[in-house]
Amino acid sequence: MPKPQINTLAQMDAQIAENRRIGAVKREEVGSRPGGLDSFRDRLIFEPVVSAEEQAVLNSHNEGGGIPVSDKLYQKTLRNIDQKVGEFYKPYEASFPIDEEREARGGVKADAGEGFFGIVTERNFDPDLKNLHGEFREFMYVVRDPDTKKPIGGMNFIVYPAKDGKPLEGKYAATVHSTYVFFDPEHRNLGLARTLMAKRDQIAAEYIQQVAPEVAAKSQGFITLSEQNIPELMSPEAYMLDSAMAVPQEERLAKWYAMGYNRLNFDGLPYDGYVQPALEEGGEVCDVLSLNAYAVPVNFGPPAQANGRTRVDSIAAPTLRHHLNGFFGTSVVGSASAGDPNAPDHDPTMVEAMRRLDSMGEGVIPTVAHAQSLENISKVKSDISKLLKNATQAELQSGMTIEQIMVARLAPPHAVNVQQMHGNEPG
Repeated sequence: MPKPQINTLAQMDAQIAENRRIGAVKREEVGSRPGGLDSFRDRLIFEPVVSAEEQAVLNSHNEGGGIPVSDKLYQKTLRNIDQKVGEFYKPYEASFPIDEEREARGGVKADAGEGFFGIVTERNFDPDLKNLHGEFREFMYVVRDPDTKKPIGGMNFIVYPAKDGKPLEGKYAATVHSTYVFFDPEHRNLGLARTLMAKRDQIAAEYIQQVAPEVAAKSQGFITLSEQNIPELMSPEAYMLDSAMAVPQEERLAKWYAMGYNRLNFDGLPYDGYVQPALEEGGEVCDVLSLNAYAVPVNFGPPAQANGRTRVDSIAAPTLRHHLNGFFGTSVVGSASAGDPNAPDHDPTMVEAMRRLDSMGEGVIPTVAHAQSLENISKVKSDISKLLKNATQAELQSGMTIEQIMVARLAPPHAVNVQQMHGNEPG
């Protein structure tokens, strides 16, 4: 299905209004079911893309552990997983319209190691990555309508237990990276995100208890991190398309902050800004994302029980190093040698990030206060709306970020122009 053209603020606003109309229709339909919206939320189906039984087959085939499996059973397992990856991918694709922000689907008919399919069938079992990062695991779940069983959304996240039996900061048993949380346009604004996040936190707590009981016994919970677009650092085209087809940027941030996330503030620190390495060889780094975090108190029992979310005022540099070393190494770059400066195929962005975090010792990275974040969101939204209302085609198509266009407008005419700024856009 082709994407609609979103080239102006009016087109963006019209599509947002249409999305809200579609959501209101669905809300009314769900509300009319027995038990209403509350029952719908409580009965959501969370189906793992790789079930426990399928995980056992992959473990046996990829790692040589457990009961040997036949090639016939292994191939059947791959086909079943491939079908669920496809069901995950359909609402995922609709929720992430910007090509550069989407992972590949992958699958049995594609290069085996590519995309989501490759992650859950191969990368999760990579012995070199496990030797370096421990028993990490990337999870994928399809979220289904409890009555029709149709896929309506999904979640993807990675768990990195603390190593050597030592809790991070003396209290965290692991870090978790929330990569994707999404619903199709019909099922947004139904208040489902909190249910999904609570389910994700519980799955992570149970996994930590299972694979790292020693560190869990000494810990009070774990910390979850996630990336978000920084609206003013997006291009106007990306800002309008993503806001129109997914969720308006500032609205998304406000909801995230309301659900417990705080944004890390790197101003003035040796590690002075979050930069994600290139997703593929020859690609460009991404420096238009913020890094956000909240903590999850857990009674590790067993059984493990996640107990909601709490805001964090800061994160210690070693905790962030543990996390980014895992996330960059297993998910972004996907190479056990990526963070080793002595390896011929190391990733320079990752090596530099680890070096800067090391230089901070036991120092901390603070977060931006919730109230200040909401105030900043309001101002950014106002500034961007004013800009897009009267932006010229030259500005919209210049390749500059929204912030660069604003800077260019404030500069004296002889000092800067669109062509000059285009040559300095961030890598």
